[in-house]
Amino acid sequence: MKEALTIGLLLLLAGCTVVSPGTAGASPDINVNVRTNVTAGNTSVNVNNANTVEVNTPSERDIRIKIAAASVCTRDSDCVDVGAVCPFGCNIVVNKADADRIKALVYAYPSGCTYSCARVDRLQCISGTCRAVVGETPSDDNATQ
Repeated sequence: MKEALTIGLLLLLAGCTVVSPGTAGASPDINVNVRTNVTAGNTSVNVNNANTVEVNTPSERDIRIKIAAASVCTRDSDCVDVGAVCPFGCNIVVNKADADRIKALVYAYPSGCTYSCARVDRLQCISGTCRAVVGETPSDDNATQ
């Protein structure tokens, strides 16, 4: 539902008129005046004069790269756990400055898997990277797929 609302908003920003099916006297078409590309958050929508719409979301690889880049820290208090989201791991631990952006990316990614995760004892900045500590062993991923 949230993704549909985002796409609808992007289409309106792109200058499109979206007509709902079942509206009296209207066809369920998208009327487009210009070719445009609109990006909001993690979703990009391309619209052209042929009435086609392409919705692009980041790949799993791209998201993993962004998670790694967002995991940089100088002290333990820099780190926050944004959750356990398959396929990205149980303990997605990033710098708190990037937490909202990373959380939005991983929760928007379509997934058909689930995890059973161990309880995190603490978060720690180890060699400049945020890590979850389970027991006394730093952990990148304590997941079972």
